[in-house]
Amino acid sequence: MAMKVPARHSGEHAWWSEPGPQRCGRCLQGYHVEIGYYCAECDGPVCPACVVTVVERRLVLCPDCAEGAR
Repeated sequence: MAMKVPARHSGEHAWWSEPGPQRCGRCLQGYHVEIGYYCAECDGPVCPACVVTVVERRLVLCPDCAEGAR
């Protein structure tokens, strides 16, 4: 019985790791809206690079609201 050989990695990046059409207003980085966040305080969009996670309160905040919460 022949063993099945797993498919080799094509070397392509996953779609979510590539810059997307959505542009962050803070860092100007491109990202896909599917992996973005919305601030729990102001409901504004936040890119994955700028999001601030408050683990104790189980919240994600934008940098502006996180600064005001300190």
